[in-house]
Amino acid sequence: MQASASALVALGLAFSISSSLPISLAFATISTTLPYLVNQHRREKRDRLWNGLWPELLEHVVSGLQSGLSIEEALSALSRRGPVETQQIFAGFSTDLQSGTPFEAAIGKVKRTFSHHVADQVCEVLILSKGSGARDTATTLRTLSDFLRTDMALRDEISAKQSWVKNSALIASVAPWILLLILSTQANTVRAYQSTLGVLILAGGLACTAVAYFWMRRVGRIEVPPRIFLL
Repeated sequence: MQASASALVALGLAFSISSSLPISLAFATISTTLPYLVNQHRREKRDRLWNGLWPELLEHVVSGLQSGLSIEEALSALSRRGPVETQQIFAGFSTDLQSGTPFEAAIGKVKRTFSHHVADQVCEVLILSKGSGARDTATTLRTLSDFLRTDMALRDEISAKQSWVKNSALIASVAPWILLLILSTQANTVRAYQSTLGVLILAGGLACTAVAYFWMRRVGRIEVPPRIFLL
């Protein structure tokens, strides 16, 4: 639905400028990828947000455990403490416990809500500690918090160094099409792309743009650890 709407808008705008259906269809085809790219950017932004929140969350849990709270109480306290973005999630966890939901089921709901590999690791540690009555839970969580901070700092450094790759891919992909749109205001350019050869050139350009752009993004992508605790 979003791709169709984006294509229709791009088709209308390109046709109003160029008055060429083949050129307008090329821009409409390109625009169908915009919703995918926007959603991908949102996912990456969400992952960075969760990566930044978990060390603080773990510090609050560790502080609660060291002050004598149980795991359930320390987690429930996150509905009033810690990042605002996650307070509603742990408020739901607290409500589930009060309604008689087993700890494993309640923490499993938290894990599904976060839908993030770090949340999977933390929740599994908490389930294991709850079941075994381990006394080193606070130490384990603090170690995990320190690891996450180090990992986040390293990823931020790598991302900053590789950002030029993604930016270069975007500029290199968009620039020829902007030039085409400008040239399409000329009658000679429109006539050239109305021919069969012109249409084939547009199709080849679309294919090359797609391959080059996604290959460059692949080169500049930082691998995300897989989620291995989904069940």
